[in-house]
Amino acid sequence: MSAIAEFRPRAADGWHRPSFGRLLLSVFAGEFQAALALWVLSLPVGGLGFAPVGGQQTWMWLPWRIDGIWALLGAAGWAYLICTIVAWFVAGSLQRSGVELSETGWLRVAIALSGYGGMALGTTLGGRVVCAVVLGGILTRVLVLQADATARRWPWQLERRQQLLVVLVAALASFSYGLTHAFVAEGSGGSYNGDSTNVRVGEAQIIDVGLSHLHFRAKIQSATLTGAGASNVSVTSMVLSLGNPADVSLPSFLRQVPKRYRSMYTVKPTHFPYNLPAGQDLWLTAAVALRSCDSGTLSTLRLRYTVLGIATTASIPIQQPLTLSCRG
Repeated sequence: MSAIAEFRPRAADGWHRPSFGRLLLSVFAGEFQAALALWVLSLPVGGLGFAPVGGQQTWMWLPWRIDGIWALLGAAGWAYLICTIVAWFVAGSLQRSGVELSETGWLRVAIALSGYGGMALGTTLGGRVVCAVVLGGILTRVLVLQADATARRWPWQLERRQQLLVVLVAALASFSYGLTHAFVAEGSGGSYNGDSTNVRVGEAQIIDVGLSHLHFRAKIQSATLTGAGASNVSVTSMVLSLGNPADVSLPSFLRQVPKRYRSMYTVKPTHFPYNLPAGQDLWLTAAVALRSCDSGTLSTLRLRYTVLGIATTASIPIQQPLTLSCRG
């Protein structure tokens, strides 16, 4: 990936660092090409369960919720792979515009900072893209190119075999985590009244959350709904099921569901621990209610489960968080 011609400044010809506009266009062109390549790559990666494609996060940059050491190592490995791929395309685009690099170390740093910076600063997908491109241009000019038009030297020189080893370690860290934490919320989290509901204290609401499957058998030990003010929301009953939420019911609260929705639920109670077959989607149906006249939001489903003999947890963002507000 770093097999690019050695940089040779052309000061004798009057060549200097490219203008910021030209640099910005080169960075944008490289990132656009990388985005297309990563989209194509996401098809087999998502299909094989190496990383979930979907959910609230921009999957290319952060496919998992970081909630522990394993998740952190997996995310770090994933970030290294993604930033290396993007840096390779951007380096090619810079080379075509006259900037030659012998290595992509500083460029990977610039891509990482701009990509995750765009996620932090942008509130929409378009805003994140604009922030990432602009930051990429700024950081490429500041970190990659020096004032005399020479490329900044990366302090850690690795041989090709060592570079390959780093890539393999990063892939092992990310894919091993992804294969055992492939859950992503694909269903419509929310109640029959919508995603923001005004309710009375103690009035039951039903929330359905669909989850993508694991490629291995798993035993679900517990499931917890969390979010801002979630301590004010009591989960009075919870059921897991395979396939469609129409296969489950919460009998003690079914009478509180409007009649036009009752046909969606049939009696089929289940209990923890719950054995999840390999390759089978999972649905969670829960009855929830406010404890007091304060609002509460359920935005994350936290599962504790065992897979391949490993006891682990996964925090899955709900695509459509449910907010309960007090009606008085």
